[in-house]
Amino acid sequence: MKQVHKNKKPSFPFRLLRSFCPEQLYEEIEGDLIQRFNRDVKSSDHLEWSDDFKLRRAKWRLIRNVVRFFRPGILLRNSIHPNLISMLLLRNNVILALRHIRKDKAFSGITIFGLTVSMTACLLIFQHTFFELNYDKQFQSNIYRVGTISYENGLEQYKTAITPLEVAPTLKEKISEVTDATRMSSTGNWFNCTLAYKEGETVTTFNENRAFYFVDPSFISMFTISFLKGDVKTALEKPYSIVLSASAAKKYFGDKEAYGKTLKLRGSFQTHDYTVTGVMEDFPVNSHLEVNIIAPLSSIEGPFDALTYIQVAPGVNAQSLTEKINELAATMIPVVNKAETKFLCEPIADIHLHSNLQDQPKQPGSALAVYFLILIAIIVLMIAWINYINLFTSRSVARSKEVGIRKVTGATRTQITFQFLTETVVVNVISIALAVLLVNLSADHFYRWIGISSAHYSLFKLNLNNELILLCFLFFGGILLSGLYPAKMISSLAPVKILKGKWQMSSSNFSFRKAAVVFQFSCAIVLTIIIIVFQQQFQFMKEQFLGIDIKRSIVLKAPSNVDSTYLLKLSGFKDQLKSLAVIHSVTTSTDVPGNMMGSGWRGAIRKVPDGPSQDFGVNLIDPDFITAYHLKLLAGRDFSEKDFPGEHFGDKLESVIINRKGAELLGYNNPEDAIGRTLYWADSRCVIGGVLEEFHLESLKKAIQPMLYVANMGPSMTLKLTEGADKNILLTLDQIQKSWDAFFPDNAFDYFFLEDNFNKNYESDERLARLFNLFCLLALTISCLGIFALSLFAIGQRIKEISIRKVLGASIFNLFRLLTKEYFFLIALSSVISLPIAYWTAQEWLNGFAIKIQLNAWLFLAPIVFILLVALLTVGSQAVMAAVKNPVDNLKHD
Repeated sequence: MKQVHKNKKPSFPFRLLRSFCPEQLYEEIEGDLIQRFNRDVKSSDHLEWSDDFKLRRAKWRLIRNVVRFFRPGILLRNSIHPNLISMLLLRNNVILALRHIRKDKAFSGITIFGLTVSMTACLLIFQHTFFELNYDKQFQSNIYRVGTISYENGLEQYKTAITPLEVAPTLKEKISEVTDATRMSSTGNWFNCTLAYKEGETVTTFNENRAFYFVDPSFISMFTISFLKGDVKTALEKPYSIVLSASAAKKYFGDKEAYGKTLKLRGSFQTHDYTVTGVMEDFPVNSHLEVNIIAPLSSIEGPFDALTYIQVAPGVNAQSLTEKINELAATMIPVVNKAETKFLCEPIADIHLHSNLQDQPKQPGSALAVYFLILIAIIVLMIAWINYINLFTSRSVARSKEVGIRKVTGATRTQITFQFLTETVVVNVISIALAVLLVNLSADHFYRWIGISSAHYSLFKLNLNNELILLCFLFFGGILLSGLYPAKMISSLAPVKILKGKWQMSSSNFSFRKAAVVFQFSCAIVLTIIIIVFQQQFQFMKEQFLGIDIKRSIVLKAPSNVDSTYLLKLSGFKDQLKSLAVIHSVTTSTDVPGNMMGSGWRGAIRKVPDGPSQDFGVNLIDPDFITAYHLKLLAGRDFSEKDFPGEHFGDKLESVIINRKGAELLGYNNPEDAIGRTLYWADSRCVIGGVLEEFHLESLKKAIQPMLYVANMGPSMTLKLTEGADKNILLTLDQIQKSWDAFFPDNAFDYFFLEDNFNKNYESDERLARLFNLFCLLALTISCLGIFALSLFAIGQRIKEISIRKVLGASIFNLFRLLTKEYFFLIALSSVISLPIAYWTAQEWLNGFAIKIQLNAWLFLAPIVFILLVALLTVGSQAVMAAVKNPVDNLKHD
């Protein structure tokens, strides 16, 4: 057997060994392994094996021996051992953090409770604000809505979201930057209609308003409509075709197939059969449009206006585009009677929060409210983090000896900082996990409580990137803000002073804690004052007399399926209703209180034909309107049937009624002076027959507008119930519906309660008030936890002083005053800081109301007194407990 030469040893095992073996050990281990390898080769010489087999056998044994050196005793002496040690230390720190959480359940519970509740509230609010901020983001960003601005003598008269019908095709043809255009005309603005599906003897009929649009076929491609049934390209090619959303198809046909079925449209503008040529997915909820049904615009005729949307080429500047459109507008709509029309372009993503036009398809949101909610949510979260710092440092006395012993045994400041940061990480992880769980459990109830639909607000459903960014912000921000300062502070303690019991919190650290408490209570005071102002304003508006009686009133939507006998039937229906014991009076009008939503009929009114115009609201009312609503005529007479216009308005000298505001705008400060005077509505000459006392047709947030009343039958019918009829409302509604079905059998019975409908004007403000109530409660609770921690720490630092004072004869009252006086100072300082902020915020919010309360001193003093009492109870309980404790227990060890 020939000797295996040294260079015959395999290279792979030794390369493996070098990859993990420390340099100072490698040469020695390598020599041992080579000797062992040579012995393994020689030990098999007595066996009748081939040389190749003996060598392979020795190589496998060599590999096995190399692998056996891959153990902690070798690895920890290598250059990679700091990373492994860090991993082991992290594991150890996590275990220690969990032990401390279990050991001090009261502290851990308060800390985790504060962080969890604040994070839960912020997640819920941020979900809602993300939903608001993401309105129409699912559509292409190069879509704009074209609005109309009317000027007279260079002064803006009104701005509206609708445009003449010819604007869209003209822009597409004349302006090269416009790649596509579409129009949308809603049945809710100008038409009354019903859709009915008949199957055998069963007829399913619904009134359709606002969510039913006549559109150009390009609407489908511009808004990327997805179809569940039918051909996207041809669905709206032919007149009298109709496309339903999935929910609308279910409403009319249930679970049956809708495609190919026929719906009969009956309305004031048309009666025709429409064929269902497609079923589309439900339109996105977070859109300024609400679209359930679409039909081709070619199905209807007439001079009506529409919403106009254009799609422009990428990179087009909105300002330059608007200038080009207005240059074209000068040729499209010439100046008439010094009235000029211009257009503006609104990016589709900005409409919901930033548009202030009239005639909006849906009630717009408020960007200010959204940003304010985000700010308040962040403040509450900051209060929770500050509270965590206060609670953590209040326990620093108990943890100081632990830190001292660790330092004496060799722990560095960095290691101690890392340990306490790990505790912060564990607490934040637990809090975030609980917050996410609470959001999923409470989201539906929370959004229902604040008054919004909760079906579309579940966590991670809107935009995953936004939600992940939010969670990362909560996690890393919480660690950085709430963990770094106390960890650095406690790791800087001197071990000698700690172990001798001579350590005291430095003045700078204590000042930081006081500043944190001042910040907490400043925020709590501001929120509390705003809440009280909100409640007072809402109560004031509810108690304010509107000038019109809307109690016990039901509004019926006028029938859409009418013929030449409609007026005769309507007269008979009114007489039938008046004969019912539950009905006091019946009247019809174009608009009813609270139902205008900024989109009522407007008219330019002039004293002389070529004179300056004033923008008036226009309401068509019948002769019973003033009596039914208990309105007051200041001068002149009420309408009678002879005041109804002929075949066309303006064929005769029309008698009209104006309100006091309108009379003053026309220059008649005395209502009697306006009677018999002439005014002009467009080209129609009218005579003022009466002046009506002002009343609020819209929300009290808006000032009373000048109004023009014209005698006619309006589409909205108001029924005033008799006293007590509203107590058994189901029976009352049943009697009304029987009369309805007798006169208008092919029309849906659609109604709402006028007072409830008027109060919807305040829904968004009440929703905001509910959110503020919640945040105020959270801020106050967490702030009290913070001052509890500060008082607990301060009393713990002064426990021997308290005991000595008590031995020397100090009374419990004197000790109580000594321990609580500095907190009165902190709250007083918080008040000085917060009062100007609260006053400015409240005043800015009240400026959005035409009728508002006056701010007075008690609105600001009451919250401060309340918070002072709460803080007194929080701190006082700790002070009393320290004062009544036996001083011997605190001094016997010294």
